[in-house]
Amino acid sequence: MFLIYVLMLACAAGLAAFIYRYDLYHRERWYMVALSVGLGFTCMWMAGAVEDIILTRLGLGRNGIAAKAAVVSLCETVARMAMVFTVATLFRSRFTDPLDGLMYGTLGGLGMAIEESLMYLSFAPATAQTLGAEVVRLFAHSLMGGLIGFAMGQWARPHHKPRPRPILTVGCLAVALLVHFSWDFIAYQASRAALLRLLPMVLMLALMMVWGGLVAYASEQLRAPPRDPPAAPAADTPLAT
Repeated sequence: MFLIYVLMLACAAGLAAFIYRYDLYHRERWYMVALSVGLGFTCMWMAGAVEDIILTRLGLGRNGIAAKAAVVSLCETVARMAMVFTVATLFRSRFTDPLDGLMYGTLGGLGMAIEESLMYLSFAPATAQTLGAEVVRLFAHSLMGGLIGFAMGQWARPHHKPRPRPILTVGCLAVALLVHFSWDFIAYQASRAALLRLLPMVLMLALMMVWGGLVAYASEQLRAPPRDPPAAPAADTPLAT
């Protein structure tokens, strides 16, 4: 049991180092990385408490799988948004480039995954199969957090350069919410059909592709030279008629 905890946390540390490595331009301070993970952990604990209250009052049974998945995915999406907004507010001067939101969101998602993994590991004896499931959880929450962070980060930066793209904001939020809902809906199913076992892997692959695309897009925006404003006409230049 103790070994599973150690291995899970070691995987989390390795994933944090992997995420940090992608911030190539304005690498963040170590304490901001720790803060993001800690905030994610705290926000997940708070989201879990809110979920329990809502689900208890709704009184959902076995036939309420879709409603349960909707409540959980919505609560945790809002928690991710609150986490990124908190980091952007506390360290506004450091929240300067397009990768910041994605990095903080991913690290916060990692903190959320750690909290949820520790909760599930406390419910039943841990096994090697359990470790595999928890590693998948670490990646899934981190990637979804990255999408939410990128969406929020476009608007949280002081000067909005490059200019935010609303379609990217809406797209990132929609993909993260839809993937989370689909993931939970599948997890709550009693069926163990081959298709239901395959779908989480498809969702994970889709998340990784979107996350990688956002990293490439944000990096390209940082490399692009700033556009100079058009030069004003000289005072002695006659105007065309």
